[in-house]
Amino acid sequence: MIDVVVAGAGPNGLMLAGELGLARIRSVVLDPLPGPNPGRRANGIVGQAVRLLDHRGLYGPLAQTDDPPRPNPRAMFAAFPLDLTLVADPQVFLLPVQQPRLVRVFADRAREHGATFVGATG
Repeated sequence: MIDVVVAGAGPNGLMLAGELGLARIRSVVLDPLPGPNPGRRANGIVGQAVRLLDHRGLYGPLAQTDDPPRPNPRAMFAAFPLDLTLVADPQVFLLPVQQPRLVRVFADRAREHGATFVGATG
């Protein structure tokens, strides 16, 4: 029996399916595409979301490292470079990862936690 229907196999839908699975809530992910969208719509994750991915054990597979995330001394805002080296405790985290890889990792995690897929195969 399915408890929740998730509309869309993008990063948000796949992350939700994985989180639901952690709570033992069964989900089905619906998407009109037969697999992950090959388009590179995003090139990374910025901010505290990086630390949340680390908390869920996803930072390592995405960053391809065993090291924890570290604050980045530089960032971009509105196409302007920001030098954060003068900030006492910068908390800007960056995870460069293209969306197709992000979707694959999230889809694998959702499957591990019992999500099923219709349309999207991840």
